[in-house]
Amino acid sequence: MVALADVIAAMGIGHLKPLATALLLPPAALVPFWGWSAFLIARRWVAGWCLFGCCLAVLWLSGCQGVARWIENHWMPSPPALSPERIQALAGSPHTAIVILGGGSKNFAPEYQQSDLSQASLSRLRYGVWLAGKTQLPVAFSGGVGWGQSAGASEAQTAQRIATLEFKRPLRWTESESRDTVENALFTVPMLRSAHIERVVLVTHGWHMRRATRAFKAASPELHIEPAPIGDTPDHLPNGLEWIPTAEGFSKNRLLGKEWLGVSLGF
Repeated sequence: MVALADVIAAMGIGHLKPLATALLLPPAALVPFWGWSAFLIARRWVAGWCLFGCCLAVLWLSGCQGVARWIENHWMPSPPALSPERIQALAGSPHTAIVILGGGSKNFAPEYQQSDLSQASLSRLRYGVWLAGKTQLPVAFSGGVGWGQSAGASEAQTAQRIATLEFKRPLRWTESESRDTVENALFTVPMLRSAHIERVVLVTHGWHMRRATRAFKAASPELHIEPAPIGDTPDHLPNGLEWIPTAEGFSKNRLLGKEWLGVSLGF
């Protein structure tokens, strides 16, 4: 089956992927249905208002952290975090490397007067470097300039600077050409293979791990993947607040929706 992302790439319009993703997720995805409901209200009053109400319900739920938690638990379960015993067992393992996948960057952060990592990417880097300190394994970071981003420092270059200057642990390898998860794997695997790496401790968010693992297995079926997920699920909110829309709820549900598109459509 040909993935939609492959079709877009073959047509040379990969830079439109962020726009397509935005249009396929709420609230933009609801606009045609609201227009349809307005059309129906003038002709079929009950059906039109029912459709309008459904759109409002979807918009409300798309901002609820309770929905995000339910999706993570039932549709996108994360593998468990590495236990202290497992981390200890990985220490000094031969032919093993930690691979951190980028999660976004900013070309220019005015407070630093240079490029910076997004919060998601910085969280992954921090955990990967921490794992390296516990296991003494070499670290690779994969991330270029994403689809739709303007030219500038690659994510891997920024990560190397932060790892070296702030975390005091330089990265062994950096991959700076990839624009999405599939390319993370395609461009990182040859680099690891040349270093005789046979097992990868893969660091990314739990909701992204399924797609990331699939991409690395497709790039190298013989490579052993050890998931090392990080999570950002908030604590349970009291008194039903999980079902009140919040900015954090909208953000988390959009992340999960984007990931669903990636898993289902190869987007």
